[in-house]
Amino acid sequence: MTRYQVFLYVHIAAATIWVGGATMLQFMAMRARTRGIEGLVAFGSDVSWIGKRLLGPASLAVIGAGVGMVLASPLSFSDDWITIALILVATAYALVIGVMEPLSDQIREALAAGDVETALARGKLQTIVSRIELGVLFLIVFDMALKPTFADHGVLVFGLGGFAIATLAILWNARTFARGARPVPALDAA
Repeated sequence: MTRYQVFLYVHIAAATIWVGGATMLQFMAMRARTRGIEGLVAFGSDVSWIGKRLLGPASLAVIGAGVGMVLASPLSFSDDWITIALILVATAYALVIGVMEPLSDQIREALAAGDVETALARGKLQTIVSRIELGVLFLIVFDMALKPTFADHGVLVFGLGGFAIATLAILWNARTFARGARPVPALDAA
């Protein structure tokens, strides 16, 4: 077994945990919404715990193993698909660190002050951003699978078009939700 193969395995396994975990959290968030404010608070606590102990380390392992693969092979950081992946990973990190973590702090502060309305509003925004971040993660998977160059216009348009459609659907759903079409059900609705 070569060093490249070891890095490749770690890269794929960690990416599976990162993307799969982020996907599962979206379904858990939908479920938590059916359990009222107490369910959302418990979910928020669980997400923080899972993020710090599983998803964060998995994302770092993805990056570290990816760098290891490049260094242990004829690959280059100037390969277009690697450049695209690095840009997308930076985007995902920017969304988490720059938007989602501050929103988590605002939600905790609002709940501590008894301001449930603000906490729910920040939670809705955080849900939108987390779904967009998940879309970015799936764009990374798309990039890794197809390894496009900047000259592969059809592949790039397909990937970015799918991301744009998914983002519009997320925003449309959020708009509908904000107008009150789907309120958080009572605690006993499961």
